[in-house]
Amino acid sequence: MRHVAALGVALIGSVLALACSRDRIDVQHAHANGAGLVRTYDVGFDTAWRAAHEALRWSGAGTPTDHLDQHYVVTNDPSSPAPSYGQQVGVWLEPLAATQTRVTVVVLESTTTADTGGPDERGVQKDIEKAVSMIVSGQPLPDKRP
Repeated sequence: MRHVAALGVALIGSVLALACSRDRIDVQHAHANGAGLVRTYDVGFDTAWRAAHEALRWSGAGTPTDHLDQHYVVTNDPSSPAPSYGQQVGVWLEPLAATQTRVTVVVLESTTTADTGGPDERGVQKDIEKAVSMIVSGQPLPDKRP
C-alpha cells in the first residue's frame, strides 16, 4: 500500500512540475517565432535591463526570473508564487552597440486570464521607455508607475 501511495505522490509531482514549466517554454517559443513588440532604445544593456525590471514591477506583471546570461527575464502570474498557466511576460534585450539595445516584450495569457486587465506588450514598452528616460536624466525611480 505504501508503494502505491508513493507512486501516486511521485506521479502528481511530475504532473505539477510539467505544468509549471509549460508557460515559460511557451513564452520562449512565442519569442523564437517572432512574437512580441520590439523597440530600440539608445542606452546600453545595463540601463535597458534595469528599466525592464522597473517596468515589470510597475505593471504588476509578477515575480521576475532573470536569465541574464541569455539576455531575458520572464515573469510568472502575479497571483501565483510559481510559474503557472496564467499570464506570462517575457522581456528580451539584445545589445546592438555600447549605447543601443533592442528590447522585445512578449505577453501571453491563458484563456482564463485574458480578461484580467493585466499588462500588455504596448504598456510594458511604454513603462520601459519611461524608466529609461528617468534613469538617463538621473531622476529617482518611484515604487509605483509614474
